[in-house]
Amino acid sequence: FHFDEDGQGQVRLNFGPLGWGLLLAHQRAAAAIVSGGAGLILDEVLVVPGLLDTWLKALAGHDVWMIGLHCDLAELERRERGRGDRRAGQAAGQFGKVHAGIRYDLELDSTRSAPEDIATQIAHFIEASHGPQAFAVMKEMRAAH
Repeated sequence: FHFDEDGQGQVRLNFGPLGWGLLLAHQRAAAAIVSGGAGLILDEVLVVPGLLDTWLKALAGHDVWMIGLHCDLAELERRERGRGDRRAGQAAGQFGKVHAGIRYDLELDSTRSAPEDIATQIAHFIEASHGPQAFAVMKEMRAAH
């Protein structure tokens, strides 16, 4: 994994062959955990082309809730600075890509919400819902092309 900048000066994440191999192994491990009957929460940022497709394949046949967490760019940049383990500009470089082409069962704004409040909203939504749909819809849409 390494960062560089695109032609517009935006920071981007890149994967070499070993990085892609690790990502695919991570996806297979997640699928094995779910196949074993355990519930699993994944926090994934889908900013690299092809990553959504590999997740669609890895988790095919499983119930997958797609929850989109949005946040104002200014707040993301503040959090980025505060963490100390992010490259400056990473949030801005991913901001326009992270939700592109993705459908969600639920979308929330985390700009001014505490993580506990977000978790409660997600739990209530899932309890009241008739099941996830966005993941299956995206898989069908990809299969049709």
